[in-house]
Amino acid sequence: MQKMPASRCVTLGALALLTLGACRTLDPVPEGVDANASWIYRNQDTEDEAELAAALVQLRTDLALDDIDAYLERLLEPLDAASVAIVGKEAVEALAPEARDAMDDAALEAALDAGTLVRLADQQGMLVATKIPCTIDDTVDVFIRLDQDTVHPDYEAYARSYTTDRDAFGPDTPLAWTTDYTVSVLFSTYEATILGGVRWLEGVDADGTTRRFAVARAHLPEPATFTKGGTYFRQDYQLDVFLPTADDQTIHLFAVWRDMDLGGFHSSNTAYIATVSKAFRDGDEEIAAFCQPE
Repeated sequence: MQKMPASRCVTLGALALLTLGACRTLDPVPEGVDANASWIYRNQDTEDEAELAAALVQLRTDLALDDIDAYLERLLEPLDAASVAIVGKEAVEALAPEARDAMDDAALEAALDAGTLVRLADQQGMLVATKIPCTIDDTVDVFIRLDQDTVHPDYEAYARSYTTDRDAFGPDTPLAWTTDYTVSVLFSTYEATILGGVRWLEGVDADGTTRRFAVARAHLPEPATFTKGGTYFRQDYQLDVFLPTADDQTIHLFAVWRDMDLGGFHSSNTAYIATVSKAFRDGDEEIAAFCQPE
């Protein structure tokens, strides 16, 4: 499997996707890593910075991220229907009974292939966290670069463009982008588009210090197209969290919920999960190589 593209596939769209939640009623931050990670994904665009920061700090505490030695990894439950709806996806599980009953198996499979519907149970969620020996500002500067294929050189083709003003990116203005890319992995080649964005926020850390955090959200708007091998790549939801440490390093947490089948080799396969975890860890080492001063 490819290294960085297989795991992140150019993590992180349109500004509208960052602001869809502006008028939503904010549900309380839940307890538990799975529910909290889903909450953060769903509410990444909330105007309530304090609540979002509190959720990030809770996740940091629940996972004991400050005690990371080499890295941390764990599996996650699938996102729920409300969370995928945030990025424009409709879950089969959320259909009205009469609508579901009106679809035979062939029609359902066609809708899943087309990406007009998604099946939550098909997702495999996982989380990996590492510590990058760079400040959060320097780490995020590398994360948002257009030339991610220079940072992570395993793409066959790669083109990222900002859909909001890069120069305006700051505490009150998120940054959004779209990326078209091609990846070869396990005798398969696919082309895909990822939409995503990142924002800064400020909040109180676990030690009572006010700090800046960054959180990014991305998704696959349409299923990828395989030009060689493979079966399907229907769902991909990505969450990146950047947390500063007291000694000016950065904890980088990456969560992904994915539904990919590489000719019978599904994203829920143990070997696939292990490969994705390693690819992410390698990717953070590549980020560190660019954000550390020479």
